[in-house]
Amino acid sequence: MSENQTESNDKKSKTAAFFDAVKTAAKKAGDAVKRFYTEKKAIAISISAALALLWLVLFSIRVNNGVPDNMIDPVAITVGPFPIRWYGIIIVGAMLLALALFVKMSKSIGLNDEDGITMFLICVPIGILCARIGYVLVHLSSYTPVNSLEDVISLFAIWDGGVTIMGGIPGGIIGVLIFAKKRKVKFFDVVGTAAIPLLLAQAIGRWCNFPNQEVYGGFVPEGLKFFETFPFGVFIADKGPTEYGWHYATFFYESILSFIGVALLLILYKKTKYRGTMIFGYLAWYFLSRALVESIRADAVPIVEGGGLSWGVLLSLIVFPIAVALGVIYYQNGSLKRLSFKRLPELPETLPAADESAPSAEQNPEAEARAEERKVKEKSETSKISDYNKKYYGNKKKK
Repeated sequence: MSENQTESNDKKSKTAAFFDAVKTAAKKAGDAVKRFYTEKKAIAISISAALALLWLVLFSIRVNNGVPDNMIDPVAITVGPFPIRWYGIIIVGAMLLALALFVKMSKSIGLNDEDGITMFLICVPIGILCARIGYVLVHLSSYTPVNSLEDVISLFAIWDGGVTIMGGIPGGIIGVLIFAKKRKVKFFDVVGTAAIPLLLAQAIGRWCNFPNQEVYGGFVPEGLKFFETFPFGVFIADKGPTEYGWHYATFFYESILSFIGVALLLILYKKTKYRGTMIFGYLAWYFLSRALVESIRADAVPIVEGGGLSWGVLLSLIVFPIAVALGVIYYQNGSLKRLSFKRLPELPETLPAADESAPSAEQNPEAEARAEERKVKEKSETSKISDYNKKYYGNKKKK
């Protein structure tokens, strides 16, 4: 063997040994993380990370002479010519936390890490697409008529803002349905397990509206000083002179309600063995919260131009009672299969009259004879049992 071949083999063996060492170290690290990262700790770590992220946002607030000016710069950092906005950082951070929590919780329904990531990659694009479609449908007058290529592009321009979670929810459910069918697992187990991570992501993600100065309520009336303090109120400075001043911080109220919902779902998670119950609890709580917050949002889109009931409130009032009813059924039965929508047979308006020509028992001597025969037979059987009991218990007393 030549010297070059020997040197080449040595290099290969060293390379193989290095990769073996890396694999071994990674396996040990993974095992250590699995031992440490129990389900309860996963939830605690996720919530702690969420709070740390919110604190980072709050820490970045700029205050000028005691009056918030612009509240927070929408651009967190700039890398070369590319600005990285708080909106994207918060949304991506919330999604990754939700994914990590779902991957851990899904172990209880037989899924592995790869399954969690696969479902994430299926649900997110469909959810974003449906969230955009929902927003465009509600704001249709702003996107029509479509007369140019620019108008077509604007329909899909999510980078300019304009998505709604009310469209994203059905999109996510469609994604779970596709995943469950492909993976051949129970749909309600998967979508129910995803409910807590999803609501946690919404609680965090709602803060993306803060740096963009959006999703706020009406003006705070004079005298309510409590709401002229962040985060109970938010100072709007970038929306023109008509909006300049303190407003109700509806994004904050919705975030807090979502965190409360996470706590309630965790209690439900421990009390029920049917994971599907969680998705109905999620839908009921979220749409109830949305109805409360939507009623004071300044940007709520009314069904009829000029004011009145908004689309968000209407949809919430429809979904909430349906979710509660289906949730109760699923909590009790672990299934919705007991729901039946079959039409009941129609009852006749009047019952058929009795046939007066039919002979009664008194008029039928054969029927009367059979009844008398049955009575005699029953009496005979009773007598036999009585004689046996007397004989048996009588012998027992003699002994």
